[in-house]
Amino acid sequence: MASSTTDKKIYRIIDVNINRLREALRVIEEVVRFILDDAAGSRAVKTIRHRFDATVRSLAVGIEEIEAARDARGDVGRAHNIPSEMSKKSYRDILNANLHRAEESLRVLEEFLKLYDGGASARCKELRFLTYELEASLCRRGAKGNR
Repeated sequence: MASSTTDKKIYRIIDVNINRLREALRVIEEVVRFILDDAAGSRAVKTIRHRFDATVRSLAVGIEEIEAARDARGDVGRAHNIPSEMSKKSYRDILNANLHRAEESLRVLEEFLKLYDGGASARCKELRFLTYELEASLCRRGAKGNR
């Protein structure tokens, strides 16, 4: 088991990726629901979101402990401005960015949760593959692309 100092640092990684994933899924859901008017896609995103929330609620490490490690003010990456983040030209750019953000966050959670909760890690892996399937489904329906 890691030291409590290391645990706190890992909890910060878990916390930021929980938040990043929740934000990305909400953006995806809004695009799919309100711009694409895609009922099946909207249900798929909602399913992923609700399954993830259940995973977080059941973590072996309490969410309170994870949230207590949060240090938004002390985050050395907080002030980094990346021009590509401000260069989105369409809702498709926003959708693509958030699909990738969700997939990446799930991968990070899958890896770091292995240290504390193998079951939650496995559920994040399943959700990552569901998100890949959602992305492919949206692509087949023409929702993704450069327009």
